[in-house]
Amino acid sequence: MYKVYEMVRFFQKKGNTMNLRLLAGGFVVAALAFTGVAGEPLKSGLPVGGRTSPFHPLNVTGGQKDKKHCLV
Repeated sequence: MYKVYEMVRFFQKKGNTMNLRLLAGGFVVAALAFTGVAGEPLKSGLPVGGRTSPFHPLNVTGGQKDKKHCLV
């Protein structure tokens, strides 16, 4: 922790805050990447045999404006 404090003070003394921001951003990205690895496996879409919810299209233009009407 002390080394990080020394690095921050170094960048502040130089007046180069861009490097400090990049360093902080790098720490944030690394922390998010490592926590994402430990999570459960990624799931996408419906499971096999799963049911979808009904679709109720609401028109916002045309003759059927503000009515639920399927254009297909």
